[in-house]
Amino acid sequence: MPYSSGTSGTPKGVLLSQYNLVANVAQSSAFFRVTPDDVLLAVLPFFHIYGLTVLLNLALGERARLVTMPKFDLAEFLRITQDHRCTYLFIAPPIAVALAKHPLVDQYDLSSVRVVLSGAAPLDGELGHAVAKRLGCTMLQGYGMTELSPVSHAIPRDGAENVPLDSVGYAVPNTECKLLDPPRTKKSTSRPKDRAPPGSSLSAARRSCSAT
Repeated sequence: MPYSSGTSGTPKGVLLSQYNLVANVAQSSAFFRVTPDDVLLAVLPFFHIYGLTVLLNLALGERARLVTMPKFDLAEFLRITQDHRCTYLFIAPPIAVALAKHPLVDQYDLSSVRVVLSGAAPLDGELGHAVAKRLGCTMLQGYGMTELSPVSHAIPRDGAENVPLDSVGYAVPNTECKLLDPPRTKKSTSRPKDRAPPGSSLSAARRSCSAT
């Protein structure tokens, strides 16, 4: 039961089933194209749904190598990326800022990095392009929430050059979306459903702190 970020209030425990997590690994895999040849650097905590699904479970599912860090330190992050020849970095925007602008980056050989994906907060398109240019890699962005296990949208690795980097890309497979104007009047919709379809990554419920 990972906790939400508490965007609209205090963090709440989110009930996720094994099926939720397995479904989202399959959905994410279709877009991120992690392979057994990839080396992933896990700087995100596994108690957070981003780290749990997109790093731990996805790496296990695709039989990729996963290198872990106990906490983020830029010099150590760069050293591990260099020494372990990491190919795929899953990060948040503050790390993207460092990769794009910090002079320490030039002291390390990061030529093994093929893909960097940013999530957990909005990534500015200009910043993303700066990371891609400096590292010579493909830059992706994803969107999600704890209640969705978490990935709902992402820029796919295949064809990333055709998707604006300041967008969240496309809905992952088997995900239905609805666009709402600010007053929450329906603007555009696929078939709305009261309940998620079988096999979905959508959580069944949330629990307050007092209940957990």
